[in-house]
Amino acid sequence: MENRNVKKKSKNAWVALMVSLFFWVPLLNVIIFLPLAIFLSSKQMVLARKRPDRYGGFVLSMLVLLHASISFIFSLRVLLMSYYGIL
Repeated sequence: MENRNVKKKSKNAWVALMVSLFFWVPLLNVIIFLPLAIFLSSKQMVLARKRPDRYGGFVLSMLVLLHASISFIFSLRVLLMSYYGIL
């Protein structure tokens, strides 16, 4: 008899979402948080693609990857503008 109430693991996607929301400090974003969010969401997408019966959160990972990538671009832009005195 199969257990149909198997909880799918999407821990990496949730951690990546929380990490990607630390967007207030551009320097920490570019160095630590957003690359970590991009890595974790990519890892979760690979796990969800390979073993969908065990890992879930593919759509959440895709949205977090999109959010983290856009945030990374804007944080880098703000950081460079601040460095060159444009901002």
